[in-house]
Amino acid sequence: MSDEFSIEKFSAHLGRVRAENTRIKYVDAANHFLKFLQESRLPFDRLPPQTMGNFVAWLMAKDFAPRSVHVYKAGACYYLRWCEGHGLVPPVLHADTPKAAAPVPNALQGESILAYLRAASKLDEPFRTALLLLPYTGLRSNELATLSLKHSIRKVALPVAGTNRHQEHIVFIIRGKGGLVRLVPILMDGVPIFLSYMKNWRQHVHGDSDWVFPSLAGHISTRTMRHHCAAIRKTVPSPGKLTLHSLRDTYATALWKNGVDMATMTKVLGHKDVKTTYAHYLDVQDSDVLGAIVQRDARLVLQAPSAERAGQAVAYLRNTIPR
Repeated sequence: MSDEFSIEKFSAHLGRVRAENTRIKYVDAANHFLKFLQESRLPFDRLPPQTMGNFVAWLMAKDFAPRSVHVYKAGACYYLRWCEGHGLVPPVLHADTPKAAAPVPNALQGESILAYLRAASKLDEPFRTALLLLPYTGLRSNELATLSLKHSIRKVALPVAGTNRHQEHIVFIIRGKGGLVRLVPILMDGVPIFLSYMKNWRQHVHGDSDWVFPSLAGHISTRTMRHHCAAIRKTVPSPGKLTLHSLRDTYATALWKNGVDMATMTKVLGHKDVKTTYAHYLDVQDSDVLGAIVQRDARLVLQAPSAERAGQAVAYLRNTIPR
């Protein structure tokens, strides 16, 4: 292949027009596509119409998850369009990616959460606090990595239920997908972790940087975060594969267990549709269902603590249920 169409030049092009995470994924997709062509002995300048469909089948045969296949196909198609723009290859008919069932939520539960927190606590800073905060904030890895001291952190005074007092709380201001701006609070038991990090390692080592999680190159890398997560995965008992995204599922499930309504959860997670939150992020176990019903002493007809409230309940039923 001509040097004009090398992966390095493709990567440089992506660096100018796409986000860093997308650049990394699409470059990896292009490399896999070229490896597929080499194994299939297909000439790059004379690709048959079924090439993309065969590439999808090749990925599936190598046990790539359907979601990863979709990303790799998109990256390979983008690479081909970039090459076509330079007149190197003819248009290739793009095959549809096999559709999988909706991604199954994979939240950490019980002992798995504690095991993850113990393992993440053994990392060096700033990755220690970054990995610890993911299940306490539900942030996407790139959102956490690019937190800014000036633009991303605010202290807000929130009223304490049942009192006239207010309590300061830390929230992150996130500009996420589609330009959506949202406020993300840290779960209460995660606040001490963040404050300790800010007052100690962060202040003493990188006090002049605007990044919350700085590194020598700017801010920490999401690739390194994934590397640490993969190492932790070996020590954490989990029914599914531990990923950075499963920590986001963990946060969503924790909100639900703490009684946060679905509309609020959708807003905090940065989703446009409540269906996304419900179908892909909430990991509701059988024990959760039983606990919600039994422990709350759920009844068809609510018990009233007084005769007056009992009478109101009966009257409500009479007026509501058709005869």
